[in-house]
Amino acid sequence: MLDLKLILKNFEEVEKRLSLRGEDYGLSEIRQLAEVRGKTQNQLDQLRSERNRLSKEIGRLFREGEKSQAERLKEQAGKISEQVKKLEEELSELEKELEDKLLRIPNLPHPSVPVGEGEEDNQVVRVVGEPRKFDFSPRDHIELGELLGICLLYTSP
Repeated sequence: MLDLKLILKNFEEVEKRLSLRGEDYGLSEIRQLAEVRGKTQNQLDQLRSERNRLSKEIGRLFREGEKSQAERLKEQAGKISEQVKKLEEELSELEKELEDKLLRIPNLPHPSVPVGEGEEDNQVVRVVGEPRKFDFSPRDHIELGELLGICLLYTSP
């Protein structure tokens, strides 16, 4: 999985290198999700800070005998706790969605990789030894795995 920081810091470069693969991997969506997640995290941090401040104030008021004022602040802290819980759930969902999108992005192709439409555009860099000759038609690893029952094909939704 590509690091989110790498994608966000070098967005144009990552987008350019991934475009060599000929598919759209939704990097703009990832950037938007990351922004929303950051804003949600900031809101959550502020609410937690406010709740902590109120808790200290409530404790001080109870010690000083100002119970009515403490009870009022306690209600306010309870509302903030509900908001915190809601934001924590939202943040969790955002992080799951972001991770799911990040897992679907392949590794970046090396800059030296030639651009091509298919296998016929690949370049042979070097050949070591003589290619083997078979008296049968060899099968690829996917076909062999299916025949042996050790490989299942996954198709994306």
